[in-house]
Amino acid sequence: MDKIELLKTLKQMVLPQFNELIFILGAPKEYMSSPDQPQVERAIELLNWAEAPGGCGLEQIMQTLEEMGIVMGTIQLTPGDEKPDIGELKQHAVKNDTNDNDDTEAYALARIKDHQSGQPFYLGRTYELQAGIRSQIPKGFKGEPVQLPDQQEPIQLEIVVWAENMEIEPAWIQPYLFSRTEETALAEFQLNPTQSGRKQVRVEFLYQRHWLAKIEFEVEVVEAQELVPVS
Repeated sequence: MDKIELLKTLKQMVLPQFNELIFILGAPKEYMSSPDQPQVERAIELLNWAEAPGGCGLEQIMQTLEEMGIVMGTIQLTPGDEKPDIGELKQHAVKNDTNDNDDTEAYALARIKDHQSGQPFYLGRTYELQAGIRSQIPKGFKGEPVQLPDQQEPIQLEIVVWAENMEIEPAWIQPYLFSRTEETALAEFQLNPTQSGRKQVRVEFLYQRHWLAKIEFEVEVVEAQELVPVS
């Protein structure tokens, strides 16, 4: 068994599936950090508990992942889903707007609208995160190349957002349609920070529970500054 490969699988799982795995395995709370901690740390904690006296063992984690329909690596499925045909997926190279000769077809992209990198989030304010798939990476967005089925019909995807110590509206997961013939609107998520400190925001893109790409942001949340009127 490749322990490193198992760690890679655990840290790439979407947060709800990772929490479900911990619940099924019955990992004691005293061994696990809270869900707002980096997932790689929680994955290591789960493996350490599994190998400790009284732990479930690595084989049990592997078996549970299989029962959940999650395959070692980056493919993640939920029970009842069929494994996508990897042979039908197309791998593309990274592209930016300045390279007109690059034939990359599509990118997963995201941005926090009207927010400059390095600027803080303020408690009590709402921030809009936009995410979607585009043929190019527009200015102000972060982007990653994605694998897409070779079909002309619109492709149903899912966009999942995890934001540390933030409320997410209208939902943390939204369906998204990518079309090769027309540009679809970006998905919009409202982020409401609830606690000050350094926070992470993660956006993940999935096709039939197949993990496509991840985009991450890191922001500093601070108390809102009160403006004193000048008399």
